[in-house]
Amino acid sequence: MQAQTGQQALERLQAYMNGPFQGTPGWCGEQVWQTLVPISLLQQSWNLRAPVAEIGPYQGKFFWGLVQLSLAKSGHTVVDIFDSGSGNADLSGVVGNRAAFLEYGKKLGTNATDLHIFEQDSRSLCAADIRSATGCSDGFACFSVDGAHHKDYVEHDLKLAFDLTHPDGVIIVDDYGNPRWHCVQEVVARAYILGDPAFVPVAFSCNKLFLCHRDRLAAYRAALGGFIAEHFPTTRVFETEHFGYLGLTILPPANERFHMDVAAAFSVARYLGDL
Repeated sequence: MQAQTGQQALERLQAYMNGPFQGTPGWCGEQVWQTLVPISLLQQSWNLRAPVAEIGPYQGKFFWGLVQLSLAKSGHTVVDIFDSGSGNADLSGVVGNRAAFLEYGKKLGTNATDLHIFEQDSRSLCAADIRSATGCSDGFACFSVDGAHHKDYVEHDLKLAFDLTHPDGVIIVDDYGNPRWHCVQEVVARAYILGDPAFVPVAFSCNKLFLCHRDRLAAYRAALGGFIAEHFPTTRVFETEHFGYLGLTILPPANERFHMDVAAAFSVARYLGDL
């Protein structure tokens, strides 16, 4: 995969949404990209060119979108048991297929050589293992936690994300609002009630909780609120306090297709004021 500019990243995401996204198996609503685009634009303004990572990508429906938005040429990382296990610890029965995952990536211009794939149980890994194997010492720009929805796994995977995400990056916790997987909310709540993580809630949207470093909270909140109000006016945005941190709840219309004017969406600077 070739390194790309910010505008090319947005164009690649729009092309992905218009085509391959629709046919890629998985559980990712396209409205979530209303939140990811301003996050990406803000990271671009900081010249953050770190790769992305996901625990539990399945066939990559969400992961490949993150890759399209990334300015990094390589180093993108996934952790998944794929075909090596008979099932998930959460008993969901959902197991990814490595060959299918890589085939979707190849169609998007990402070869296996551009990736770091850990085909193993995430609990067998520590942060040092991933740093050593990937060389990503500064951390990932986006780290998606969507592995086994079991208390012990969510706790372990969230800690990996805390340890491995760049201070300018974001952590995305999937199924935070899903009543079937209440353990996700439980683990996140315990993290903030019993500890003081540096990454704090900045937004909740499309069943995903977004965390950023507390030092970047005001900037992310301003960029998200301003961008969405201007470019997605039918989406409702509310300020909400989560574990003592003021963030946003973002509610796009359920059936609205994702589309944006790439040229008009190229900057978030005007939303930031003196931040």
